[in-house]
Amino acid sequence: MGAFYEAFGKCIYPVMFGGAVPGKDELDKVKENLGWLDDFVKNGKFSAGTDCLTIGDLSLLATYSTMLACGIPGLDLAEYKNVEVWYQKCVKLVPNYQKVCHEGAAVMGGFYKSKLPA
Repeated sequence: MGAFYEAFGKCIYPVMFGGAVPGKDELDKVKENLGWLDDFVKNGKFSAGTDCLTIGDLSLLATYSTMLACGIPGLDLAEYKNVEVWYQKCVKLVPNYQKVCHEGAAVMGGFYKSKLPA
């Protein structure tokens, strides 16, 4: 399991399965990972610093798409401008992105939101 997915999972799975809302430490770890990704993809690069999409980008894209769909309270994804540019570029390059990634992310995000305390 990669660091990005692991940090994200520690913020959503406790909520989804009846546990407590994760605290500042867990959220800070997600922000740290987003900061790394933001740096990796700067200047229009992909996650491996390349000019072409890699399998690593596909893995990160699945996690980031779900992160967007979840809308984790206290996490402002707009702060990571390079990640947003990378995300939009990946969405255009992945065949059938809506079907193979976005739909599942939306379902998971909806489930997460339904379990958040009111």
